[in-house]
Amino acid sequence: MHWKSICLLVFLSAIEAAGQVVNVEQARVNADSIGWQTSLDVSYFRQQFDDDLTTLTGRFATQRKTGRMYVLLLLDGGYSRSTAEVYTNYKMAHLRGSIKVNPAIRWEGFLQVQDNPPLGIALRQLVGTGPRIRILMHEKSRLYGGTTVMLENEWAVDGVVDAGVFRSSNYLNFNWSNEEKWGIASTVYFQPRLTDFSDYRISGQHSLVYSLSKRLQLKAEYTHYFDRKPPSIGLNRSRVTSLGLSYLFE
Repeated sequence: MHWKSICLLVFLSAIEAAGQVVNVEQARVNADSIGWQTSLDVSYFRQQFDDDLTTLTGRFATQRKTGRMYVLLLLDGGYSRSTAEVYTNYKMAHLRGSIKVNPAIRWEGFLQVQDNPPLGIALRQLVGTGPRIRILMHEKSRLYGGTTVMLENEWAVDGVVDAGVFRSSNYLNFNWSNEEKWGIASTVYFQPRLTDFSDYRISGQHSLVYSLSKRLQLKAEYTHYFDRKPPSIGLNRSRVTSLGLSYLFE
């Protein structure tokens, strides 16, 4: 087993708003590298003024890629609160596998379980499958697209149950890198309910990375989330901005 990298991400700026964007594209190996890759991101933030704000987040990803097969396990969680209120509280587990159909297409399947009480989600279960297509491949940039049909079961914090819902999950993922200094990754998701297209979700994650040295990187990231018909009355959108340092161990 070859562990390619373990990354420790230390956030330098706080969370702008509570939320969670489950972005599998930013976690996966998009390069031609074969074998295992594992990463761990952890952050702790505490701020004391009139109130006491504490934030803890963590993300673990391990994946294996061969010439034909790909497997990814992603665990994600975060918690943020003051003395009087919880702003962020989420957990997520995602398992994905794919088989190469031809040089440009892979067929994927996934399982996911998550919660996010501030967004009204007591529990959400997803299972889905569909193709992932390499639209553009260049020496420095790549563009991927995909669409899946997924079955969703959701329990809201107010007790409402929405079971047996079919959604389409559609995404575009763009990656560009200058191997010496700069890297850009951007992903946008659109997830409408198949029986009611007015019930949709839009989310995205956009990252800019600058290499300070061979192993030390500066990373800026912006994520956004919008739910047209959220599971509970309350927050239906979020935005998160972060600036961090990442160190690579090989």
